[in-house]
Amino acid sequence: MAILLRCPSCRTDQSIKNRICMKCGKNLSREREYIVVIKMPGGKWIKRVCGSNLDVAKAIEAKIKTEIREGKFIDRKKPAPTL
Repeated sequence: MAILLRCPSCRTDQSIKNRICMKCGKNLSREREYIVVIKMPGGKWIKRVCGSNLDVAKAIEAKIKTEIREGKFIDRKKPAPTL
């Protein structure tokens, strides 16, 4: 359960504390793209791209955690079951 920073050059996920990409050395302070990563109780990982605003990333993380806790989370990337 974390908010990560994605490098625009090599597309690797970094800690938001990093100012320079650990893989390619690009400066991360100008172009920012935040990723919310949450582990479901069954072991599945959920990743959501939030854009360049940390406050939005925190709000999305809180909303997903609340929905998981209440049992209301629906993974919209997964196709709906057919009957």
